[in-house]
Amino acid sequence: MKTIDKIVRIIGSMIIVLLVASCGSGKKEKQKLSPEQIETKYSSGVVLIKNSFFYSISFEGCKPFYFSGLDENGTPQNLTLNPDEIKPQVLFGTGFFVSKDGLIATNSHVANPAIDISSARSKIMNAFRELANECSKEINDINEKLGIIQLAIISAESYSDRNEYQRGYDQLVKERDSAQEFVNMVNSMGGSEYEASVHTDVGVAFNDTHVTNMSDFHDCITISDDSAHDLAIVQLKDKITPEKKHVFKVPKSVRHKNTDDNEDGDESKVTKKKSIRVGKKLYMIGFNLGPTLALTDHGVKAQVTSGEVSQDTDDSKIMYTIPSLHGSSGSPVIDQYGKLVAVNFAGVNDTQSFNYGIKVNHLKKLLSSLQED
Repeated sequence: MKTIDKIVRIIGSMIIVLLVASCGSGKKEKQKLSPEQIETKYSSGVVLIKNSFFYSISFEGCKPFYFSGLDENGTPQNLTLNPDEIKPQVLFGTGFFVSKDGLIATNSHVANPAIDISSARSKIMNAFRELANECSKEINDINEKLGIIQLAIISAESYSDRNEYQRGYDQLVKERDSAQEFVNMVNSMGGSEYEASVHTDVGVAFNDTHVTNMSDFHDCITISDDSAHDLAIVQLKDKITPEKKHVFKVPKSVRHKNTDDNEDGDESKVTKKKSIRVGKKLYMIGFNLGPTLALTDHGVKAQVTSGEVSQDTDDSKIMYTIPSLHGSSGSPVIDQYGKLVAVNFAGVNDTQSFNYGIKVNHLKKLLSSLQED
C-alpha cells in the first residue's frame, strides 16, 4: 500500500508539473517580423506628403511683401507685393497615421518649413535701402529738371508750348513724389515692428494609390507643431482615416517596472528601462526622394529600409544606420516586432548611412497636448 501511495504521489506531482508547463506554453512569444511582413502590415499607414509653400513679411503701416524663400546668401527670392505673382516652393516628406480620425504624424520642417526670418528682414531692408538711395539720386535729378522746365514755362512764347511744358512738369512731380513716398516708407520701416508668416498647402497621397498630378493629393491642415523637437501633426480635412489603412500605435508609456518592484505601484521603485539599446534592429518605412522613387507602375510605393541603433544619443533622439534620402523626413521607425520607436528627422552631413530619429515619447506628448486642447 505504501508503494502504491508513493506511486500515486509521484504521478500527481508529474501531472501538476505538466499542467504548469502547459499553462506556461500558452503564452505567445512575440514573433520577429521580416521586411516583407513589415511592408505588408504597416506600409498602408504611411503617406507621401506634399507641401507647396511661400512666405510673407509685413511691416507696420505697409502692405505685406511675398517671397518664395531665401537663396544660399539669405536673400529673399521672387520678392513681390502681389501674392498672385509668387512661385511657391514644393517639398515632399513622409507621414503616418496615428488615429482613426485622420491624424498624421510628420516632421515640423515638412509641415511648417521655417526660415531665418530675421535674416530675411535684414536682406529685404538692405535691398530697400539700396533702392531708396537710387530713388534719392533720381529725386535730385528730377528737381534739377523741374527747375529747367519751370523756366521754360515762364519764357514760353505760345500757349500750346506752355501747356506742353506744364504737362511734362506735372508728370515729373508725380514721379518725384512717388519716389519720395517710397524713401519715406523705407526710412520708417527701419525701426518698425514686422510680422512674418509661412503659407502652406499640405496634401497627402496614400500608399498603393496612383498619383498623376497635384490634384491627386488629399488636402490636410496642420493642427499642432513642436518645432523644438521637429514634430508636427496634420489632419485630413474630412477627418477620416481611410479603411484598411494601418494606424500606428503610439506607446502610452516609456516607463517600466523592474521585475523586483512591489505590486503596490510605488513610483519610487519605477525606473526607466533601457529599451533602445545599441545594435537593436530597426526598420524605417518612408518615401526616399519623394515621388522620384515612390511612383511605380502599381502606384505610390513606400520603401522599407533597415539598420541598427548606433547611438542612444539623448532623451530626444537616437542615431541609427538606416540609409535615407530627402523625402524620408517624418517616416515611422519601428523595431522588428512592429513597435514604433522614433520619427525620422535628419541625416548626418555627407553620408546617407547615419540618421537621427526623434524618440516616440515626444510624439506621445504632442498628441496628449492636442487631446487636452
